[in-house]
Amino acid sequence: MGPGDVVLLYSDGLIERRGSDLDRDGGRLLRTARAAARDGIPPGSAALDAYVQQLVDRLTGPHTEDDATVLAFRRVA
Repeated sequence: MGPGDVVLLYSDGLIERRGSDLDRDGGRLLRTARAAARDGIPPGSAALDAYVQQLVDRLTGPHTEDDATVLAFRRVA
């Protein structure tokens, strides 16, 4: 892990859907995380917060059925 790298920890409510395959759901998370960071995540906590909010919005949508927790942190030095 190098400076600027972001680590995401999340609960299953972020990706899991009833009747869905967990491997497929995990793949959706990886694709979404890569797409949201395609142009990089600028320094600062506000940019990291915006990145996480974008992930949550894309993965959960307006009608969530489960609670979700996301913890994101970035190595700075």
